[in-house]
Amino acid sequence: MGERTAGQSYLNLWNSIQYMVKMSISILLIQWFRKRDTETPYPERSL
Repeated sequence: MGERTAGQSYLNLWNSIQYMVKMSISILLIQWFRKRDTETPYPERSL
């Protein structure tokens, strides 16, 4: 996040909420599309 825009701090409540919503959505989407193998999560380690 930028520190200053036109002499005012960029970090305020509304911008913080927008940032957190964007990050939460992207994390949830990544986790949803990510495939997980629960039986052998690390097949290279199961020797």
